[in-house]
Formats: sequence, C-alpha cells, structure tokens
Amino acid sequence: LHSFPTRRSSDLTAAPGIFTDQNGAIIPDGIAIRGQITTLFLAGAGGMTPTIPTGAAPDEGTPISNLPQPVQETTVTVGDIPAPIDFIGVPAGLVGVTQINFQVPNGVGIGTQPVVVTVSGISSAPANLRITQ
Repeated sequence: LHSFPTRRSSDLTAAPGIFTDQNGAIIPDGIAIRGQITTLFLAGAGGMTPTIPTGAAPDEGTPISNLPQPVQETTVTVGDIPAPIDFIGVPAGLVGVTQINFQVPNGVGIGTQPVVVTVSGISSAPANLRITQ
C-alpha cells in the first residue's frame, strides 16, 4: 500500500494571470531598467501558506515574513530570461492578489519584453514590460 499526503484541490489549482493596463503593460509600472526591482500583481497563484480564507486579506500590520505565500513553485521570466524573485506574497489589505517583486535580468534586451509568471508549470499570458536601459 502507498501512502500519499492529503492535499486540498485548492492547493494544487493555479491559473496565473498578471494584472495589466489597457496596453498590456504590467501594473503598477510597465517601464524598468536592467537590474531594477519592479513589481507585478497576480491572480490565480493557487494555495497559500499560511492559509488564508477565501475572500479574506492579511491584516494590516502583518509582518512581511508572515504574509501568505504560494505553496507551489512560482517563477518569473522577462524576455524568456529567468528573473530573480525578491518578494512574493499576498499584501495586507488585498483579497485574491499576489504581489511579486522581481529583478529585471541584466541580459534582457532593450524595448518591450514579455513577462510571464509560471506557477507549478502553468504559465500566465505574457504581459509587457518596456526596458529602457
């Protein structure tokens, strides 16, 4: 007999979608330079740890280290180059939104580049980030 850990289906389901403006650029800021830490917001990251009830947000004043984070492996690419994640979690006061602060890779080209978030092998639609230098 095999024993498998019990997991809720909500822990395994991901359908990442990056918040964008009307032009498909990441928000809050669709312009960055190489090496810069920039921010995007995402829905559909799947289960979180610590768990957070559906429709709830972390309390104001929750220490950053205690904010809910995705259970599943999450990566960011810019122009198909892996981008280091500086922070990932559900910000205090927001419901159903994950914030990712990532570093724009030094090797990415100038101009508009696609940003893709992948959660447990499931990729978001690309969003735009304009690299100016």
